Formats: sequence, structure tokens, C-alpha cells
Amino acid sequence: SALRKTAFIYIDGRMVQATPLTDLDRSGIEFENWVDFSENGNSIYYLYQNNRFVLYINNQPDDTSDYKFKALSINDNGDYLYAKFFKSETPEGKYDRMYCIHTKDSVFEQVKSIGKFALMDNGSYYFTGDDGGTDFIVLNGQLRRDIDNIGNITLLNIQNAFYSFEKNGHLYLNV
Repeated sequence: SALRKTAFIYIDGRMVQATPLTDLDRSGIEFENWVDFSENGNSIYYLYQNNRFVLYINNQPDDTSDYKFKALSINDNGDYLYAKFFKSETPEGKYDRMYCIHTKDSVFEQVKSIGKFALMDNGSYYFTGDDGGTDFIVLNGQLRRDIDNIGNITLLNIQNAFYSFEKNGHLYLNV
């Protein structure tokens, strides 16, 4: 029967998608990174619908893309972040793809890869990644490029955070 060959996806006890098992690979869902829940039940997830990826925040469609969304995170206050992939019309070196980093109130454009990320319940957040030879960090609303070996990231709150990095062979601590 068709039901035995179908994957049913439920969010908060509600079926949000039924996908034939034969189409599951084409659905684009990465079962380790397609959904995130906060402690109090806020949700961020994407589904493959009508040949597009649709991002939902608290069960409401929020964004669409031709490609999978990455680095989904949401907290108890409804703050969220995610990365949206796109093909660059003007490739830079080996990078023909880019990401836009989205938060509840900001968009940071054209970073080349997504590495580590975190969103805290107090609203503080960061993303790091390789930016074509050097690294970048998006930290609480600010993008910093052309640094290396970012580490020791500590998020105290939205106004106070610190991290270490290297630049031109010197080690720095940004407070």
C-alpha cells in the first residue's frame, strides 16, 4: 500500500508533510539539521514543497530557496538564526556559492562558508566560517572579516561577549 511507502513528518503533533520514501533523497531534508526546537516549543524548520525549500518559523512560512537552509536555531524568546545558500553570479576564486546569515532582525550577506554557530536564550549569537582564506565572525549584530583562528567565544549577553583571534601572526582578544 502507498502508506507503507510514505514518510510522514510531524511537528508539534501535526503532520506537516507526507513524502514517498522513493522521493526522500530528493526532498533535501538533512535529518540532522532540518529542524530546531527551543525549550518552550518554538520551532524553525524547512520542508521541500513544489520544487523549493520553504523555511517555517513557528509553523509559519518565512522564506524560500532553491537550496537547503543551514544552521537553524531558535530560542525561547523567538529569536532565530539560519544560513541561506545561493549561487554567486560573480564567483570569487573557488567559491561559486555564498551564504546569507539571517537573524530575527538582520541579514549579513555573502560569507563563503558556515562553520560553528550558537544562539543563546539571552539573544546573543555568533556564526564563524572560512571566508576564502581568512575567517569571519558574526557576533551579536556585527560582521568581522579577515581574521584567523577564531576561538574561545564566550557570549555573556547581547552587549557583552569576547573571543580570541589571530591577525598578521599576532594573537588578540576582542572584548
